[in-house]
Amino acid sequence: HAHSKKKVVIKLLKNEYPTSQQIAGFKHEYEITKRLYSNLPELIIQPIDFVKSQNSYAIILEDFEALSMDRFIKSNI
Repeated sequence: HAHSKKKVVIKLLKNEYPTSQQIAGFKHEYEITKRLYSNLPELIIQPIDFVKSQNSYAIILEDFEALSMDRFIKSNI
């Protein structure tokens, strides 16, 4: 993915030094998202990869340039 021009969203595991249980849960989230995307690609953001990031992990997702939740909330208050 290093040479791709595709815009992405990076979802990081919060804990800088996650436990094996936290890593497994995060990986499971990625796997579920992949399965949902394969069945409902028009409704689910595309998961691109699950990668190690320094001492933690990240899920790489497509960026379809939708309105972020914080901007949505601010515009509807």
